[in-house]
Amino acid sequence: MARSLYLIFPNTWKIVLTSALLTGLMSACFNKSVEFEAGWATRQIEGTMLNSGGEELEKDSFIMVLEYYSRFVQYEEEQILYVPQAKLIRPGKGGRFRINFDFRASAIETVFISSKHRMERFRFQRQMGIGELHYEAKMTPESNWREHLILEVSPFLENFILEPRYKLAPVHQLFIGEWLDRERENVQD
Repeated sequence: MARSLYLIFPNTWKIVLTSALLTGLMSACFNKSVEFEAGWATRQIEGTMLNSGGEELEKDSFIMVLEYYSRFVQYEEEQILYVPQAKLIRPGKGGRFRINFDFRASAIETVFISSKHRMERFRFQRQMGIGELHYEAKMTPESNWREHLILEVSPFLENFILEPRYKLAPVHQLFIGEWLDRERENVQD
């Protein structure tokens, strides 16, 4: 019986084995906090942003999203130029978020930011066969928040206000500026 099925559907077994192998390989490429659903191309990233105890973070938590678009401009070293575009996403109730992945973008980087926590980064290149990503961002408390804010968080966020190449909406630039002002006031002695 099995032999007759193999003769009727000779390529079916190859397709089944190949898809099982690809699924196994793709799942091995991500860490434990990332899950995915199969699809033609990556459409969105959704998940939760929680503290290390699994609880919802303060209301001032946010996500900086950088989408990278290739412009097919090459330098002498033959490197493709990627132009980033930024947007700000606020997690909803329960720390849930959903980020739409623009089909023209070739990569996406998310930076999760919350007061008194280390920045959490996640970068993903668009891949065929992965339709949706599920990411759980567990924020780690920062024992020396003042130094982390001054040395890492502030320079990172100030670029989005000062650099027009990111094309960040003015309302989001204003939010970042006000958030930085509040955090700087809180850490001053």
